[in-house]
Amino acid sequence: MQIQVSGKNMDTGGAFQEHAEASLNAVVEKYFQNAVSGHITLERADAGFTVKTRVALSRRMELEATGKAQDAHAALDAAIEHAEKRLRRHKRRLKNHRNTLSKGEENEVLAVPMTVYASTEQLADKGLDDTQMDADDDASGDEPLPKNRTFPAVLETQTAFRNLTMAQKITKGIKELLAEANAVVPSISVEEAAGLLNSQDHVFIDLRDIRELQRSGKIPNAFSCPRGMLEFWIDPESPYHKELFNQDKTYVFYCASAWRSALSAQVAQQMGLSPVTHIAGGFTAWQKAAAPIEPVEKK
Repeated sequence: MQIQVSGKNMDTGGAFQEHAEASLNAVVEKYFQNAVSGHITLERADAGFTVKTRVALSRRMELEATGKAQDAHAALDAAIEHAEKRLRRHKRRLKNHRNTLSKGEENEVLAVPMTVYASTEQLADKGLDDTQMDADDDASGDEPLPKNRTFPAVLETQTAFRNLTMAQKITKGIKELLAEANAVVPSISVEEAAGLLNSQDHVFIDLRDIRELQRSGKIPNAFSCPRGMLEFWIDPESPYHKELFNQDKTYVFYCASAWRSALSAQVAQQMGLSPVTHIAGGFTAWQKAAAPIEPVEKK
């Protein structure tokens, strides 16, 4: 996901930009792997700073959140916390909606809510309070929300749309693919992986996009291998083969949240690369554990 960080009549600074990009990317990818873009704005307020986040989950769905504090980084953390709650809530709403569809509804015209999550300022303008919504969300845990449950922070308009019949019938989804991969590919914890940083018998492979590396850094001495090039770099008969994958060592794969790494390690295993493993929780878990990170400069 491409994230833009900007200051309103002020310079954000490199440290704030890195903190903002890494934090928003981590919470968005936790719930939605294919978000389109994100925008974070920092501005001065009477009592300190205000941070506004906007995440485009698709071309028709955006989520906004706001955080305020005396310190810019604290305001960012508050905005990220609000954004995560709304991401989690929207994910739950989508899941509940899917569970209520019957077989006969595939080609029906349904009246469903198009949901836009409001920022704190938008709620105030409408005389609504975001505090109760957050409290309700915290108390709800992972239990399904009751049907027709409404929250004061959700602004809805009804729109009719037709559920399109897929031209292709997908017989195996990502959940099943990940389950199969994790059944044959061993994983190691962040703590175990950190203990291998100085090992001459292990090679760390970062599968993330170069923009992800530039935003948040990488595990020290890890090699960058974009997911789309993995098979071509492994195969010795490929014109793109890398000698990096022709060593008698253990290959430790990782991505942002251990999805790409599980599938990639399985493919590498099937191609004959051995032994392979991947880091549980990915780079997101690595960051949360405050493990060493090596910055990656933009070229």
